[in-house]
Amino acid sequence: MAEDDEEVILKIKSKKDSGYAKSVAGAMSWQLREKGFFKVRAVKADAVNTAVKAIAIVNQRVAGVVTLSMDLVFAHAQVTTGPEATAVAMTVSDADCERPTDFIEYKVSGKPEEENIASKLAGAIAAPVRDGKGVKMRCIGPSAVYRAVLACTIAKGYIYPNGLEAIVVPTWDSIQQPAGNPISLIQIEFWGKKLS
Repeated sequence: MAEDDEEVILKIKSKKDSGYAKSVAGAMSWQLREKGFFKVRAVKADAVNTAVKAIAIVNQRVAGVVTLSMDLVFAHAQVTTGPEATAVAMTVSDADCERPTDFIEYKVSGKPEEENIASKLAGAIAAPVRDGKGVKMRCIGPSAVYRAVLACTIAKGYIYPNGLEAIVVPTWDSIQQPAGNPISLIQIEFWGKKLS
């Protein structure tokens, strides 16, 4: 395989350093310029959160030119310590379709809750998408972002039999606090595109 054709997968670490997401976004931007897409792999909530934050940063940078969507799949991941884990693999490229005009909004909590909450959320977001609507998930914190990403990955399988491909677009947003300081959050939009 020629050097130019080598597949590059950006493996995201679980780092709490606020500058790490910007560094990852720089690597993603470079891959986007070189290849027109990029691939990411992350294991566990903090790493998935960092990956999604970085993609949202890149989406902010390319706004008005393209809208980047994450094609999400679960992958096997071996970790050096502890039990095996599930990785989330993302191929990020231009969404290349129109946004729906009608969106349902959900606030995704990062608080520990009952089991299978991601599957339940997946069912809740798949239903309006089958009807041609979009879903906005507002996520504060790594656990909420992780839960939303898991739900989108599962919901992708729920809408596929309806002839729909999942479009998953992360962006930055904020909510205004009564005290005056806004809180930054990740907003993940999920909608369907007809399979060609």
